[in-house]
Amino acid sequence: MARADPTKNPQLVIVNGAQSGMDAPTWVSSTAETWATVNSRLSSAGVTPAQVQVAWVKQAEVGPNSLGAFPLHAQVLRTHLEAIARNLKTNYPNIKIA
Repeated sequence: MARADPTKNPQLVIVNGAQSGMDAPTWVSSTAETWATVNSRLSSAGVTPAQVQVAWVKQAEVGPNSLGAFPLHAQVLRTHLEAIARNLKTNYPNIKIA
């Protein structure tokens, strides 16, 4: 939908890095396969990691009840999101918004 928007800057490249079933813990390691998949998709779109400036991050924990009652599962997710944000900056040094 966004790719077809006539008001979208033609220089903007949108790359879908979403991966079904990959919850927050699978993104915690900066060398995880999830990141390699995103990099492969970037490459296929003609984009380098240095060109990435924005990421839309939508994450969750699978089975949050197993992590404990609220707010424990929220605190675990927060820790994972912090690691993911650090990984974004490591893998995409010019990222501005996530």
